[in-house]
Amino acid sequence: MLGDIDQWIEQIRSRYGIATASAGGKQERSKGVAQLAQLVRRILDANCGAVQPDFAAAEVIHPVLLVHDARLNAPAYGTFLDAEFRALLGGVPMGKRVMPLTVMTIADLENLESSVEEFSMRQLLADYAAAQPEAFVSLHNFISVDPRYAGKIKPSAQLMKDSDNLMRLTHRELFPDSPSLDPDGVRARHEAV
Repeated sequence: MLGDIDQWIEQIRSRYGIATASAGGKQERSKGVAQLAQLVRRILDANCGAVQPDFAAAEVIHPVLLVHDARLNAPAYGTFLDAEFRALLGGVPMGKRVMPLTVMTIADLENLESSVEEFSMRQLLADYAAAQPEAFVSLHNFISVDPRYAGKIKPSAQLMKDSDNLMRLTHRELFPDSPSLDPDGVRARHEAV
């Protein structure tokens, strides 16, 4: 059983951090939290080159790991990845704060894109970090139950538009002789070449 846990940890590290060693014995390149820790470290050390003035006044940093895999909404992942991030980041200078790591899925980001007119992303991240400093609840679940955000989340406008277009195209292909689903009521004909 212990071997299974070790394999799981190594698999997560290889996908979202730094694996101990690849099959050939070489260290893999940094990914996910390792890259994020390197970037935050550069901000903290005032080592961002020409863009450093953009970060000079930042006192609080909200690190966000953006992922495709919706399974990373499980509580154990956020807690584990935050611990990995902290270990890689090292110390934080006086006057600066690095908040707990937020794991955000692409689906969450797409929904937030259409919803941020109701609230700011920075406020959402601050509220999440304050309510879930140990990341026991995923950002997705936090948003869905917290009364400040639950009623304000809208589906992705782009996803809705793309889905609607796909439905129209499918209808036209499957039922070429039926009335159109086009919103203006004009039937678009699909002509074979």
